[in-house]
Amino acid sequence: MKKDKVNKRKMNTYLKYGLIMLAAMIFGGFLGGGMSYLNHGASLGQTIQDAAQMLVLGIRERIFFILLILFVVCIIWNEWALHQMKAIEQRLEGVEEEDENDRLEYDLDRIYGITNIVHNIFMILDILILSTSYSAHYIDTVEDWQAYFWLAGMVVFVITFLYIGIGQIRVIKRIQRIYPQKKGDPASRKFARQWLESCDEAEKEAIYQGSYKAYMCIIRLLPILTALAMVFQMIWNTGIMAIVMLAIVWMVVSITYCKGCMMKKGEKLR
Repeated sequence: MKKDKVNKRKMNTYLKYGLIMLAAMIFGGFLGGGMSYLNHGASLGQTIQDAAQMLVLGIRERIFFILLILFVVCIIWNEWALHQMKAIEQRLEGVEEEDENDRLEYDLDRIYGITNIVHNIFMILDILILSTSYSAHYIDTVEDWQAYFWLAGMVVFVITFLYIGIGQIRVIKRIQRIYPQKKGDPASRKFARQWLESCDEAEKEAIYQGSYKAYMCIIRLLPILTALAMVFQMIWNTGIMAIVMLAIVWMVVSITYCKGCMMKKGEKLR
């Protein structure tokens, strides 16, 4: 009786997987067919392409000003975050109640986490903005004043990345000033390991859980992005480089995770 239930559960699992794959293939067929129709048989497809080209051209013409605005906003956020962290540090020095201390520590961790997110968002936005004109063909064909603005945008881009790097170091140094037990040189390649080793068990558990959630998000998102890149290549001839890069990231993430799990289990056997 028990064996029949196990076999039935296995069959249900295989059936569920088969239905999921069937639904994915049907969805992919409709998606590919719909996008092909938009591209070849309807004015909406041309409208979408024209809108995308207009957006790219609009960004190219204003690339210096967009990057400059992002840089200014990044400075404002980073300085505000450092000011808030300093204020929390001063309040922690005089706090006596444990509940108040825990709340202030949570506020400090929240600002630190949000600042890391903001830094990454600004770096990604800068890369996306610059990529609209990061082409030798574009630079060779534009007028001189447009080339000068592009070069000025490149300078702002580099300065922004340098400032973000310095800003991250300042934030980490502020954390280490509040918590002297936090170890690691932010400019060192071993910083992540040193920082992790100096965390307590609760902090390590939070880092491990966050890392696992990030892995699961990436491993679910990569197949979708790869499939979309393949559809775009088939319909709009966007090139295979996006597919290749996504496939490499997919492979590296999978291998790194599985290797890390096996090494961790192997350490327990020693």
